Amino acid sequence: MSRFFVALVASCVLAASWVGGQASTLRRVTTAETVVTASIGTFKVGTLTVSPNGRRFAYARKEGSGFVVEVDGKVEATYKDIGPLVQPMYFDTPLGYFPGIKPMIFSGDSQHLAYGAKDGDSWFIVQDGRKGQPFKGVGGPVMSRDGSRLAYAAMVAGGWAVVLDGSPGKAYEKVGPPVFSPDGKRVAHAARARGREMIVIDGVEGKGYDSVDTTQLGVALAFPTMVITFPVFSADGRLGHTAKQADTWRVVIDGQESGSFNEMSDLCFSPDGARWAVSARNDRVWTVVVDGKGQGAFDKMPILVFSPDSRRLAIATMSKDKQSVIVDGQVVGTYEAVGVPAFNPAGNRVAFIAKTGKQWAVVVDGTMQKPYLSVGQPVFSPDGNRVAYAAALAEGRWVVVVDGVEGKEYGALLKGANVGFDDNNHLHYFMVAKERILLIEEELQTGSGTADNPMAPARRAGADPRGD
Repeated sequence: MSRFFVALVASCVLAASWVGGQASTLRRVTTAETVVTASIGTFKVGTLTVSPNGRRFAYARKEGSGFVVEVDGKVEATYKDIGPLVQPMYFDTPLGYFPGIKPMIFSGDSQHLAYGAKDGDSWFIVQDGRKGQPFKGVGGPVMSRDGSRLAYAAMVAGGWAVVLDGSPGKAYEKVGPPVFSPDGKRVAHAARARGREMIVIDGVEGKGYDSVDTTQLGVALAFPTMVITFPVFSADGRLGHTAKQADTWRVVIDGQESGSFNEMSDLCFSPDGARWAVSARNDRVWTVVVDGKGQGAFDKMPILVFSPDSRRLAIATMSKDKQSVIVDGQVVGTYEAVGVPAFNPAGNRVAFIAKTGKQWAVVVDGTMQKPYLSVGQPVFSPDGNRVAYAAALAEGRWVVVVDGVEGKEYGALLKGANVGFDDNNHLHYFMVAKERILLIEEELQTGSGTADNPMAPARRAGADPRGD
């Protein structure tokens, strides 16, 4: 993960989206506005997390000499501290937090929660309210998608080890965040021993290299206990990573090496696992390597995104003082800054955020939408016809925009939360108003004559249709 990626994503933490359809025919009806916690309190930096389905949230807040953990607005426990022992900073991005660094996480199915905590002089991982084995220090937890398996780094005699399902593995000088395969049956992590770095797969050490940390991010952040690199499993079970020997970086997939470059980004597989891509540099020129073939020439490292159907590839890149989005080799927009491209589920539409002057707007299929002070990451409906996002009208005045129609104003979008579609005509999102966190649920109605005043407050669920 490069420093350019961090800078790019950090610049668009609150950035973007638009949707198809006629705004004049859309009526947004608030079916529920639920107070899920009456007081936010004082958040511990980096702890706030929202589940993948956008329905649950958790955080730690300061109280007295310790920290109270709240889950879905209810107190779960109080601890002396929350979070990994060594944690210099967090990267809150449109893609989420870096894996293994966030102190509190939900499982992929949103049913389970795990986090690091401290009592006395001991650190441990708490999963679904149950305390695990105590250690002198722990890293951020990682769960399999269904939450049935748990892994994390822990300080043990002789160094650091990855604890898998409660059992510590071999101790190393450093270890990287563990990564589960899609089916949760395999786990891999980076490790350093005897001056060599390697990928450990199901406890078996791979070939040793000078480095598997693509940009030496761990060194740059003074993070002495971890190798900040993320091996990646494909959907069909292959394992890929990048590795450096002497001055040469290569792609390694199931032990097979390819390519020869001066620098590389982390590897990514397409959703179906059939394709892979990586950004790579020789001399001062960056290129995109897809399935072993290079394409394009760029000044800075490109950011790569496959479409959900794996057929298309979007690239966000910087050249000189401008940033561009390129889809299937065609430039679809060049602006002062752009965000990470987002495809709709079918893969036939793409949206991204773009900055012009001091404002941000969403660009969809090459067309820029209404600019705002700031905007949130775009979210497509399941059929791909609608797009919703949060937008800042001014400081302390936020709305959610659906198909160009602005909703009710709130103080802010809950940080780390995106708008979530339940189906094509129903969505939900968390907003903050007067120190309260609200869960807003809406029904989207279309038809002639239904949007005479789309900005008017919608009725509460169950309210008399003749008026409150």
